[in-house]
Amino acid sequence: MSERCSWPLLREGKPVGRVWSFRDVTKREQTQLELVRLERLRALGELSAGISHNLNNILMGILGPTQILEEAIEDEGMLRHLDIVSRASRRARDLVQRLHLYVRGLKDEAVTPVDVNPIVEEALLTTRPRWRDEPEARGEASRVVKRLSTVPAVAATVGGLHDAIVNLILNAADAMPLAGTLTICSDEIDGGRLTSEDTGVGMNPETASRVFEPFFTTKKDVGSGLGLSTVYGTITGFGSRVHADSEEGKGTTFTIWMPGTRAPVKRAERTDDRLETRGGRVLVVDDDQDVRASLLSLLRDGHEVDTASDGVSALTALREYRYDALMIDLGLPGNPGDAIVGEFKVLDPTVATILITAWNLQEEDERLRLFDFHLSKPFFDLDKVYNTVARAVDLTESRRQ
Repeated sequence: MSERCSWPLLREGKPVGRVWSFRDVTKREQTQLELVRLERLRALGELSAGISHNLNNILMGILGPTQILEEAIEDEGMLRHLDIVSRASRRARDLVQRLHLYVRGLKDEAVTPVDVNPIVEEALLTTRPRWRDEPEARGEASRVVKRLSTVPAVAATVGGLHDAIVNLILNAADAMPLAGTLTICSDEIDGGRLTSEDTGVGMNPETASRVFEPFFTTKKDVGSGLGLSTVYGTITGFGSRVHADSEEGKGTTFTIWMPGTRAPVKRAERTDDRLETRGGRVLVVDDDQDVRASLLSLLRDGHEVDTASDGVSALTALREYRYDALMIDLGLPGNPGDAIVGEFKVLDPTVATILITAWNLQEEDERLRLFDFHLSKPFFDLDKVYNTVARAVDLTESRRQ
């Protein structure tokens, strides 16, 4: 609340009063706080992009040799150790992607048929430090009970539904400061139904009626009051419904109803076998020595492989040899990969190009159209890498006929 007052009012030269005015500035202060939050989020987005790029390159240096060793070693004890390294690398990669997805925002993500239960599992993994690790560090024990039944595909976005569930889990963790039990259920009622029930402090009817309002929060000096309003906006944006039931001192239950869809869920493509290839000469252009070494180890059984650490040395090699495929990193020192690919095409317009990058590029990114193929680092499917190179070699051969 801000206040102002006038100069003293005079009557016959004597003060008789003042005029006071008051203005409620709560919404203005909330808006200013939100602007600060958004600016911090923007800065975090820029920071996370660089971090994810560097970490993906590091993971490439770990995972590539690990997968090659898994193919070459038969000792079961050693394979178990390699499997631990491989799974840890995958979890690290997934964590980087979730961070990047969160700070990038989800407005451009298309609504598609999605499976609910895997998203619940992923959200629980994402939030485990809050609902398990933090209470354990205080000597307390929170518990999560999962009762996930078969649910039909629902129309949503993977990222949006994931973040909505994450916000519900974090809200439950905040509501149980002395630990408690969070029960998450999914079933087929009314299409697909998802419930999140905690044994926290609960809410009185007045608070429960405002729980989805933007900026409304009962947590003093903690949070922005936007978590549950974001849940409401995201879920209703899918054409679904969300409702809160709460009793003070007993806990809160959030229920999401999502209409089912008959459209099939799009599955990630998985390559089971390596394509036969005539073999060719491949140039790998990447400034990371570990990436170059990993690709050299993978491809040299079927191809003749040369490597270059920057665009200048790559151009020198291209002038000396005729290549059947070029694998080009986007983040090269000096000129980036999308800038030098045009120079490569001038020297040899027939050679097929493969963009390899640790940056998280969106499908509509114009740079993708400059290349014939695209692979994201780190590589978790070596057969896909091998087959992409095989297709590139075949494409080059067809262009030269």
